[in-house]
Amino acid sequence: MDMEDISSKLFKAYKNGLIVLYQEKYRDIQGIAPAIQTSKVLGYVEDKIVFEKNTQIDLANIQWCELQ
Repeated sequence: MDMEDISSKLFKAYKNGLIVLYQEKYRDIQGIAPAIQTSKVLGYVEDKIVFEKNTQIDLANIQWCELQ
């Protein structure tokens, strides 16, 4: 997904209090992608997205998201 689509969906989720599914870009030592996470977007801090449980992820590190 391109950064514009990701950013747009995350902002829509934040604005409307929706739940979003997202996946980060990294892979573990065995090459396995991280699990898809489910959360609300609580806000933004500079280039980071703040999800529930105070999880902050750089926007550039999100490879995919979808509104639930």
